Amino acid sequence: MKIPVLRAAALATAFAVGIGLAGCGSDKSTAPPSSTANPSADYGALLIKASDITQPADLFTNAPPTGFTAGAPETSPNGKPGVLDVFKSQDGSRQISDTILVLTDEAAAKSALDAAVAGIGRSVSIPTPQSLSVGANGTLFSGSSPDQSKSVTVLMFTQGRAFITVEFDGAPNDPVDADFANDVGKKQDAAIKAGLSR
Repeated sequence: MKIPVLRAAALATAFAVGIGLAGCGSDKSTAPPSSTANPSADYGALLIKASDITQPADLFTNAPPTGFTAGAPETSPNGKPGVLDVFKSQDGSRQISDTILVLTDEAAAKSALDAAVAGIGRSVSIPTPQSLSVGANGTLFSGSSPDQSKSVTVLMFTQGRAFITVEFDGAPNDPVDADFANDVGKKQDAAIKAGLSR
C-alpha cells in the first residue's frame, strides 16, 4: 500500500501528543496512556465504501472519471486505535487515503487534529486552508506535494472521539474539487456517527 504524503511526513508533529498515523517514521509515544483507546479493537465498519465515492465527470481535468476501488483496510495504523483504507481510481491516476483514529474522548481527538494542522506544511507545499462544515473542526488544505509531483488535498475533522484525515492525491496542477472533498467527508462523518459508540 502506497504511503500517503500526510502519513509520511506531516504527522510527525502529532507524535508530540502521542498521536500518529501509519507510515510515520517513529513508533514512540510521549503521551500519557489515557490518550488513546483500545488499539486492538476493529473499527473497519467505520470506513466508507468505494461505492460511497460519487465522482462527478469533471472531478479532475486531466483524467476521465473511472470510479474507485478499495484496498484491504489496515487496522490499528502504527499501533494506534483506528483504521485506514486507500481508494484508487481504476486507472491508477487518483488516490484517496482515509484514516480514522479513535481516541478516548473529544479533547484527545481535537488535540490530534491541532497537531496535524500545525504540521501540514511539511506535507502540502504552500497549503491553502479552507473551513468545511464536515464533522467538527472541518478544515481542508489544498496544494501540491513538496516535490511538486502531484496535487494533494487534505481534509481533517473530528467526530466525537474520532480524528479523521482524508487525503486526495491527483495529477500535478489538478487538485480535487472542494465540493467533492466535502461530499466524501460528509459520508465518512455519517458512517462514524452511525457506527462509533461513545
